[in-house]
Amino acid sequence: MAASTQAIGLAWALLLLASSPAQAQSQALGKSQSKPRVHTSLVEFDACLPLADGRVLAGSAGGLVVIDGNDRMQRVFTQLDDLPGTRIHSLRASSEGVWVGGEAGAALITLRGSALQVKRRIDTSPVRGMWIDERLAGADERPAGEKDIYLATWGQGLLRVHGDAISSVTGADAARPLSQPTLPPATSNAATARVTSVAMHDGALWWTTAGAGLWMQAAGAPVRRDESFSDDAVLWSLSADDTALWVAGEEGLGQAGRGLLASSMHSLRGSANVGGERVAVSFGAGARAWRDAHVDLPELRFVRSIASAQGVSCIGTQDELWIRRKGSWDRAQLQSGAPANDIAALVSDGTRTYLGGFDKGVSVLQGDRFVPVDIDIDPHVNALAIDSQDGALWIATSTGLFRYRESSIDRFTKRSGLPSRHVMSLAALPEGGVLAGTAAGAAIVSGKEIETIGGGHLVTGNVWAVARSADGANWLGTTRGLYRVRGTEVQHLGVVSGELSDDWVMALAIAKDGVFVGTYKGGVVRLRSDGKRIRATALGAGWINPGGLHWDGSILRAATMHGALQGNGVDADWHDLEPGPGIDTTAYLPDGEGATWVATRRGLARYAPSTQP
Repeated sequence: MAASTQAIGLAWALLLLASSPAQAQSQALGKSQSKPRVHTSLVEFDACLPLADGRVLAGSAGGLVVIDGNDRMQRVFTQLDDLPGTRIHSLRASSEGVWVGGEAGAALITLRGSALQVKRRIDTSPVRGMWIDERLAGADERPAGEKDIYLATWGQGLLRVHGDAISSVTGADAARPLSQPTLPPATSNAATARVTSVAMHDGALWWTTAGAGLWMQAAGAPVRRDESFSDDAVLWSLSADDTALWVAGEEGLGQAGRGLLASSMHSLRGSANVGGERVAVSFGAGARAWRDAHVDLPELRFVRSIASAQGVSCIGTQDELWIRRKGSWDRAQLQSGAPANDIAALVSDGTRTYLGGFDKGVSVLQGDRFVPVDIDIDPHVNALAIDSQDGALWIATSTGLFRYRESSIDRFTKRSGLPSRHVMSLAALPEGGVLAGTAAGAAIVSGKEIETIGGGHLVTGNVWAVARSADGANWLGTTRGLYRVRGTEVQHLGVVSGELSDDWVMALAIAKDGVFVGTYKGGVVRLRSDGKRIRATALGAGWINPGGLHWDGSILRAATMHGALQGNGVDADWHDLEPGPGIDTTAYLPDGEGATWVATRRGLARYAPSTQP
């Protein structure tokens, strides 16, 4: 039976009176000044480019990878090096350096030894391809700002950048300053706005789309579609040689003006001239020479990119990069800092730091990289917790709750007594065991015992966050609001009762002077009781990620979809924390050694203790 709000409010007041309001005072705020060590997974090689000095650049989901002339990894650069995002989609050489197309725009870079310099950056939608029109450049090269730069974007169509202005080639938008943060979609046709590559050929500008075929524009002429390809063709790349402009797409290999050519290969991602022969690559069928010409090729399957330049060729796959020098193919020696880029959870027991990947299981930090823990569990990890009594690692997954200690593993599912096998959140309890939130309620799991919160009669929906307060109450953050359960007393707080602006509760942090609630799109709310009523104070901070609220001394840390923040828990005064390799931040964890981990959907970074006073 639900208890009255007044009675429960009195219990809150007694709890708070017994505690000092230490959380109301904030210590000095500030970021670490040290350079972080970045850990990403080098997978999904969407682009590669041989350089004149013998090195090869590769664009991956884990950053821009530099490979030396001996096919060994030299450096990895990410968003933290001022690239337009960590995920790199495209690369294009120019007279002034290399243009890098990423998930947040394009940048012109130069490499001096192992140092990278960003000379220019243009923020747009993801850039899948680029072309720099240098046809008018004479002996005195024009500055980059005076050249026409064409960006094939996913969502804004084909953009033309000239000087400080940007305009849409595929739409009717007039030129506007680059300082304007975003452009509307280039046309009302979403497929036309998904441009995947761009190239100049025979004096005309050509571009491919994912679902609207091949398009072109000759000098002084209007934009038109190449009708040799269907108007809904999904095309991915362009590659020109002396004879034709080659087009790679889902239906096979073709040429501009001629359409698809006979081919048994489908799901093509690109083509290039390798050893004098045209080679096409497929996501599913590997690499194959056009017209079955004899070219020595590695045996591959899921290929994402191919390029040739400077007498060197490269092929990027899901998790490998292959390089051809002097007729011989070799696999580049890569070393990822983490098995996954999409980090779902991070926890430390004081000596070991564990990482939970969205679909890559659990890893542990060994030396300077995370290595997978060899346990048989569901790889889709949602949360991690360390048992307060015996140090066991609790793992919440999509198909059960696991307890791992000293090579032994126990599994708990709905058949064991959980409300659902889909476990979404965890909180370690002081007496040992965990409070576990599932897709159909919550339960206390200790040893082999399972106690369902609310006796199995509490209908909560998904429980994204759980916490235990000092008075023994269990707090459940759900998609239907916030529940406080103590014995048979149940209190529901949410939008209807006026405490929250968003019922989708993603994170909870218990303090001595209140309960801090992180919601999906309503920011953070502080709940306090004066003995008669519960008072709610909106603190802002934006979109809070699952488990994304934690107290660190007198500082409240928030992991949000737009970065990590810290505040005082008193008002809406938030400050940016150290950034990670991605914007969408999932965890911010001090490791007990004075260092801090920032986990994101694009990998994680470790900031050593600041040397600044």
